[in-house]
Order: sequence, then structure tokens, then C-alpha cells
Amino acid sequence: MAEFDDYIRVEKLISKFFETVDYCRNSCPDLQTQQDRLIGCCNCGLPVYDPEEEKKVRAGLYGPYIRSDDECGYHSDTGCRLKTLKPVGCLSFACNPFHEYLIQQYGINFRTYSSSNKLYDLDSPTTEIHYLLSKILANKATPKEIKGLERKINMFISIVEKKKPAAFIHSSFQRRP
Repeated sequence: MAEFDDYIRVEKLISKFFETVDYCRNSCPDLQTQQDRLIGCCNCGLPVYDPEEEKKVRAGLYGPYIRSDDECGYHSDTGCRLKTLKPVGCLSFACNPFHEYLIQQYGINFRTYSSSNKLYDLDSPTTEIHYLLSKILANKATPKEIKGLERKINMFISIVEKKKPAAFIHSSFQRRP
């Protein structure tokens, strides 16, 4: 899995950012309990455009992707089965309420767009984070681009840690009753 080292390193930073903010676990307005399973974004039907090599490695680590109509094929009773190699769409997704929360609470714009960030021959641009993660995954990102993204995510983490009370940072996962 050495070919995914850069991606996994950035993925860990993004996961740390989400854990530090801790919005999705406790404040998600769309979080649903479905047969005692917590499902938020995992039922959005986000498209997964991943290179075949990543799909093979992920299937070897976590089993096959089982698509259903109401949630992601890697969603389980305890949440996401993927500890690494999460799809680009999952790592770069910020729903509107979360995006607004980040701007209002921390001045963080997680969904920066640029017209140069076009992927998959689509007419619409993707977010900067989605674009760079896709380039990293395809081994097309330059070291400068990777370091720039890492710097940006570390800056986001630092902003949240400075503004958030220490007791709330890196809190453990607690299910809602």
C-alpha cells in the first residue's frame, strides 16, 4: 500500500479535523437512527469515483462494497467500516449545515471552489480538497500540492483547537440515546 502513503497521511489529517470539530457526531441535523444504527451522510448516495487499484485494496482490507438504496455499502452497525482509504467524496464532503457551521464558528471555508478544479470531464468545478485528494490518489499531485493541502488542514485544526474549549477537543464517540 506504499502507493497510497500520501493519501492516507492526508486522510488522517482530515479525519483529525472532523474529530476536532466534532459536529457530525453530536450536531448533525440529518442524523437518523435506523434500526439502532446512526446514519448521517452515509445515506446521501455520494458517487464514488475511485481508481480501480484503490477499490481492490479497499475490498481486500474491508470486504466488498455492498450498495444499498438507503446507505453506503461500507456502513455498519458501528459506523463506517473504512479506517483508511475512504473515498475522496467522503473525505471532502461537507453538507450545507456543517459548511455554514464552520464558517460561522471558525471562519473556515471547507468548500473552496476553483474553476481549474475540474475532474472527470464535468462542467462544474469540484472543491479544492476533493480535487487535490483525487490528484493524490491518482499519483498526479506534486509534493508542493500535497504539502499545501496538509498545511491547510493543519491550519483548520489549529483554528478549531484555539477556539474550542479543551474539554470538547478529541472527545470520544458517544451514541445519541
